Amino acid sequence: SSPTALTYSFASDTNTGIQHTGADQLGLVVGNARVLMVNANGVHINPSGASGATNALDVVGTATVTGQLDVDNLNLNGNIISNTATNQHIQLMPNGAGDVYLQGEVVLGDGITSATQIGATTRGGAVVGIDVTLYAGAAGAGADPNLAGGDLKFLGGQGKGTGVGGDILFRVAPPGSSGASYNSVATALTISGNDKSAVFEGAVTVNGNLTVSGTTTTVSSTTVSHADPVLQLNQGETN
Repeated sequence: SSPTALTYSFASDTNTGIQHTGADQLGLVVGNARVLMVNANGVHINPSGASGATNALDVVGTATVTGQLDVDNLNLNGNIISNTATNQHIQLMPNGAGDVYLQGEVVLGDGITSATQIGATTRGGAVVGIDVTLYAGAAGAGADPNLAGGDLKFLGGQGKGTGVGGDILFRVAPPGSSGASYNSVATALTISGNDKSAVFEGAVTVNGNLTVSGTTTTVSSTTVSHADPVLQLNQGETN
């Protein structure tokens, strides 16, 4: 307590009372420590000693709220964080190079009624777009050798019965004519959710070996060029 503070305590409990520390400020003393302080700035709560508020509410230590909590346009109630303003974003913004870590699975909720997107925001001004990298987990750090990394899986939506599963589409935006308009988006690769077939809409280059294990190989191009000096037909067959 301040040496000039005037404390109105209880006769049966002299360590507890109301404390007037000066003009326009009032404190609450418990256990001979000022745990709550009210001044023109707001309320300061500190179990080890409140010295005065610098904001509307200053809390030192853990604060427990039983029930919902409203902070500006955000409402926290149970396990739900919602926005009370109409058509407003909820943003998680770490400082500088900080990241947002989400523990466990991330699932888009059942409140979504149409197609949705996950992607980087469109930037303003004369700057290039933001790169987005999806990666699976690396093996644990440390001296343990020969540990595998995690798989990166892309899964189309599951159908039921005769319903076809969702396709997996890889889409790009090839360059157009000079200008400030966005280029048109086109599908470069489609993996069918019906029969697992894949269709490439552009050229395909294979830098390793290519093995075809199906029953037919069909080439419908105008020109077939082959640089190898030896072509083996009927390899491994007896007739």
